Amino acid sequence: MKRTFLRVISAIVLIVLVGYFINGCSNSKDNNTAKSIYIAGNIPLTGPIASFSGQYAKGFKMGIDEACSSLGIDVNRFKIDFQDNAGKPTKAVTVMQKQFLMNKPDVYVSGTSGMSDAIITEISRHKIPHFLVSFDAFMTRNNPLTFRVLPNFKIEAPLFIKFIEENHAKRVFFFTPNLKAYLEQSNKLILPHLNKNGIDYHRELFEFNQKDYRSLAAKANRYNPDVIVVSGYAFHVYPIIRALREYQLINKAKVICTLDYIDLLHNKTSKDELKNIAFTSPECEIPGKVKEFDNWRKRFKKKYGKEPSYVDAYAYDTARILVMAFSKARTIDEHSIRSVLPFDGIVGRIDLDKERDLKSTLLIGYLNSKGIVVEWNKK
Repeated sequence: MKRTFLRVISAIVLIVLVGYFINGCSNSKDNNTAKSIYIAGNIPLTGPIASFSGQYAKGFKMGIDEACSSLGIDVNRFKIDFQDNAGKPTKAVTVMQKQFLMNKPDVYVSGTSGMSDAIITEISRHKIPHFLVSFDAFMTRNNPLTFRVLPNFKIEAPLFIKFIEENHAKRVFFFTPNLKAYLEQSNKLILPHLNKNGIDYHRELFEFNQKDYRSLAAKANRYNPDVIVVSGYAFHVYPIIRALREYQLINKAKVICTLDYIDLLHNKTSKDELKNIAFTSPECEIPGKVKEFDNWRKRFKKKYGKEPSYVDAYAYDTARILVMAFSKARTIDEHSIRSVLPFDGIVGRIDLDKERDLKSTLLIGYLNSKGIVVEWNKK
């Protein structure tokens, strides 16, 4: 009888211990039954466009690592595979096909514009979240599972208009790449406003591989504009600026450049060649605006040996958003992503509009005559 009683007590204790163990595991920060997350990336890591996106994967991986550490999540749950499309749409397709042969990703990241365009329909067919490292103004609109946590042409265009208006420009000259994303911004978001307000303009298109812009600068000089708007990748913007200086147009007119001007500030381009020019910019690229960004930039440079730009910082914050979404829902989908927004990142506050596109405010920066970046104002 006594022996039977001891057996019953032992069985009860064992059941309680097992229940406690199971309950403890299910309530731990990192539930071992949760699935792993496979994130596939397909962006230019080499080639000329890599001046914009070449360090994106590093910023993203740093974000995954640090977010997992702070949230108590095993970083090995996240399998990250960023591959190089070299800025070629055909290669982007090949990269995507190879990645899907390995396993269906839970999250996809692609860029830049032409490469995302080449694969966006196929990615959408798989019904997985697709983050775009692209500038196109309306790329997320017709693709319900696309997201963009990156400054883009939709929120940049109003700054060009602001710069034109606050300089009371009567004549505006545009240097515009003959590429879909830039033409869309120009045709749909900028020129209609100028037409409506009776502002005269001249737009010169140039091809992606164009090297010499002196003939276009000569046309700008003859046009005698009040404002010059320069668009394109950094390897377009730099020779255009040099051509403008040959005609002293930096002094004759007010010049504003697209976001890619910032890439020139982070490479070895002489500040003397870049000064007295305005540029569109996220808050974090204006010194002192976002304290967290300044601290993070030092950590990035210490880790990777190179100065990061806002693109790499947005990659970092995108990764942190994904980890936080996973920590709350044990999956990553639109609901879990939106559940952690707005998100206070190292670039400032991040939120998405109804089209899943970044709606954060951009600013106009200015490299003054002393070679110091400040926030532009019309005075």
